[in-house]
Amino acid sequence: MPKNRIDDLRNHLFEQLERLKDENDPEKLAVELARAKAISDVSKVIIETAKVELDLVRTVGDCVPGSGFFIHPDERELPERPRTAITREDAFSQRRVRQIAG
Repeated sequence: MPKNRIDDLRNHLFEQLERLKDENDPEKLAVELARAKAISDVSKVIIETAKVELDLVRTVGDCVPGSGFFIHPDERELPERPRTAITREDAFSQRRVRQIAG
């Protein structure tokens, strides 16, 4: 499995946001801002190349192997979601939802 995927990029970006939020020293904040700008610039390039890859796959289909940057829906581990059903709308037009057993 490729090491650098879209989820990894998101994690790096959120980690940088946390560092920016947590930094109180003005000098260190200036360094973090410069680092954040560099990370942002590189991320934009990565995203643009991913868009080109996605356009290629959409155009020619799955016959072209991708870089592995995107996770195929069949490979994604999704959390178990409770099955729900809309039972009725109340007087304020708000939908009430109940969990279905099983």
